Amino acid sequence: MNKYLFYLTVLIVMIFAIISITIPVFAQSSEAPDPGGVILESGEAERPFSAQEFGIQDAMHTWIPAEAFHQRGTTDWGYASSGYIYRTGGSNWFMAPVNLPSGVDIMRIQLHCYDNNASEDIAIWYTKYDVINDAYYQSRGNITSGTPGKQIINFDPYYLDPQLHIFDNQNIYSIYVDLPATDNSLQFMGVRITYFRTISAPPATSTFSDVSTTMQFFPYIEALAASGITTGYGDGTFRPDQGVTRGQMAAFLARALGLHHHDSWEPWD
Repeated sequence: MNKYLFYLTVLIVMIFAIISITIPVFAQSSEAPDPGGVILESGEAERPFSAQEFGIQDAMHTWIPAEAFHQRGTTDWGYASSGYIYRTGGSNWFMAPVNLPSGVDIMRIQLHCYDNNASEDIAIWYTKYDVINDAYYQSRGNITSGTPGKQIINFDPYYLDPQLHIFDNQNIYSIYVDLPATDNSLQFMGVRITYFRTISAPPATSTFSDVSTTMQFFPYIEALAASGITTGYGDGTFRPDQGVTRGQMAAFLARALGLHHHDSWEPWD
């Protein structure tokens, strides 16, 4: 009898041991999934990686909030709800630089604003300063007083001025917002820019001796050459009909994506 009690006691102990181990495991599996990022020893999450934008088919957008605009001269503005700001004094001009990938085509600029003024209008200017020729180009959109409330000013540099819609990193681009009133009757929240990536126009003459300007793939080959993705052969040819090795493909991809060795990153002490 004592032998049976001994075995029964051992069995009960084993059951309790199994339960004590499995309950935390089941409890952990019912928790919310990890949102991502490697947890470092300090308990801080590793910085996330942002997705890259590639291709020429999909429209892409960037947002410049009102807080990123600088009032010319003396700063004198107020902060309304939901990110809107308004002018309380000083200059009526608010300016923000435009920073986009080189070569993109700007299709639309939208000013998100609020108009409750019967006599004054909000206006937006998109400007390009040609550094080499010391010349300015600009287009303007404005909204006339109408039904009070939130408004969106839409204008498209693509249709207004060919000098403005193709963005490059050689010149200086800015957006100006004009707030003529000195009260909260005119406000703006920010500017939304819609753009597409493009293939640059080819030059008049070919970079490679075996690629003619009439060839179907001439613009794309020249775009690769201008970007440093392809360098061609030492004899000045591209050899468009020759097969690509895995090594050459690796060179193309690494140059196109700007690939580099992974950097170790540690949080600040």
